[in-house]
Amino acid sequence: MEIIGKIKNVLPLQTGTSQRGPWAKATIVIEYKSGNYFNTLALENMSKAEEFSKLTLGGIYTFYVEPTSREYQGRWYTQCTCFNWVPFQQPQTQPQQQAQPQQPAQPQQPAQPATDMPTAW
Repeated sequence: MEIIGKIKNVLPLQTGTSQRGPWAKATIVIEYKSGNYFNTLALENMSKAEEFSKLTLGGIYTFYVEPTSREYQGRWYTQCTCFNWVPFQQPQTQPQQQAQPQQPAQPQQPAQPATDMPTAW
């Protein structure tokens, strides 16, 4: 699953030692647009925790996530693991080639300003 979001909070890196050796877990909180509303989502990463915990606060990224749910004593818990992320880049638009002969100049409409995301923050 792919989510474009803005980093709202970077939680402290959690570390510990298990029977298999040392581990680290990084958690960040992002804000993303779903329909007409903004939602928040906590994302976790254990494979690249050091790198994940150093993401820029306020940065906009495309996150690749895997949500999972599990049941414990009749209650359900959901975890969203981020396995990859890249800085968000606005899609490039290709200039249209003119296939028709030149016509008289028409007044052009003002260009719309570029936004950081397709769903403006």
